[in-house]
Amino acid sequence: MLPVYKAISFQKVIEKGGHTKPWVVIVDASGTLKPFVVKLFETYYIENNDCVANEMLGNVLSKEFGLPAPNAALIDLDSDFRSTLRNFNLLERIENTDDRLKFGTELLESVLPFEVAAYDSGQARALLDIDSIFAFDNLIRNRDRTRQPPNILISNNAPYLIDHEMGFDITNFTFNELSDSRWDNKYYRNHIFFNYLKNSWPSTKNEYFNEFEEYLRLLNPAVLDSYFLQLSKHGFSTGKHPIIKDYLTKMHQNSAKFVNLMRGIIQ
Repeated sequence: MLPVYKAISFQKVIEKGGHTKPWVVIVDASGTLKPFVVKLFETYYIENNDCVANEMLGNVLSKEFGLPAPNAALIDLDSDFRSTLRNFNLLERIENTDDRLKFGTELLESVLPFEVAAYDSGQARALLDIDSIFAFDNLIRNRDRTRQPPNILISNNAPYLIDHEMGFDITNFTFNELSDSRWDNKYYRNHIFFNYLKNSWPSTKNEYFNEFEEYLRLLNPAVLDSYFLQLSKHGFSTGKHPIIKDYLTKMHQNSAKFVNLMRGIIQ
């Protein structure tokens, strides 16, 4: 499960933080004060998109695949915290925000977004496992890691994956795409690393996805059970939980076929 921290004070709004414009707040992290970036979703968006669950599961699974992601927590912006707000715009924003716990990640220092123009393919591969990130985003059906936004932050020369709210676009029929050896191109055509991978030398392509395949082969979908339970405990919808777990189980059982599909996509 993710830790649950209570927000103590407001720091700032991240104006360049996409459509959600997250807040930086100071939280009590088991007796230590730490800054966290917190997303403020409206209720209708949570109910229609499961975005809190998507953020949580994306963060957890990225680490299961050996991919870098900031430390995450569920943040309580309770009445004590709200009483510290004096700015009308902040008060209005919090009033329009869903009352349940918020998804947050520990604030990274000195961050820059990953920019394709700043790296050739060799430099990108040296910094990131571009093939694993590409396969991971396709696995969780995340179409939101594009040039704009990249949703990859570089902090002190280390990369971090963020923003999985649009992931897990999964139904009972999603696995049929793999069974039929096809894949919806909206999950890969505009991916930030698609052109890097497709334009790589054939000898380099032969090395792609090997590590990812091993992680998927070893994945135990039951690792998500405690997070599903936590989401349920805090009042979030559980309707997609069995669908996601069943899908990941099937993908785990067919890891080689999925990786072969990814290899075909970048040929």
